[in-house]
Amino acid sequence: MIPWCLHLVGASVRTSPTPDGAGVRVVAYDGRVKVYDRPVTAAEVMKDHPCHLVCRSDAFFIGQKVPPVAAGVQLQPGQSYFLFPSHFFHSVLSFVTLAASLVGPGGKGAAAVRPFDIRKTAAGTLQITLSDEFLKGRERDGEQSRSKGVVTTDALEKEYRMLVRCKSRQWAPKLETIRESERRSKMGIESFKRRRKKESH
Repeated sequence: MIPWCLHLVGASVRTSPTPDGAGVRVVAYDGRVKVYDRPVTAAEVMKDHPCHLVCRSDAFFIGQKVPPVAAGVQLQPGQSYFLFPSHFFHSVLSFVTLAASLVGPGGKGAAAVRPFDIRKTAAGTLQITLSDEFLKGRERDGEQSRSKGVVTTDALEKEYRMLVRCKSRQWAPKLETIRESERRSKMGIESFKRRRKKESH
């Protein structure tokens, strides 16, 4: 199956080269985009993601396995890469998997505009070309979410822990102590008022 991030809605145009020094763009399996503005190797990207491998965004060919980038290779600035689970690289891309990907999450992917094209190379193979505009759009979405103060997963987890901690503390209303003598005094005053009211009638 083609990964979830290829189901995402975006512009269906061919990839155009990014300017030099634009940084290394890495798209995770869940669709999140991270940009490195410094030299970075594939091993560094995979360090926090066990059982995942890195591949170039232009390495998707129908009928061929996707070649992963070697761990020691330094990723090229201006190039986009994908971070996928290792099992993704065990099988070849086919029209069957591509057709299955049209369904997408919730069965509504067929009506969505796809973020990639299929083109025929000079060698006669079919290449899936991802949209650079789509990837940039993912970056803008992330920046807008941060600027609008959208709560992240980490923030939600922190808030949840605070709520659980507060709930675990036993809370009781702070009641003022009413002395027995004061209570009797108030009852006597009320009884006196009722008697005076009856006598006046």
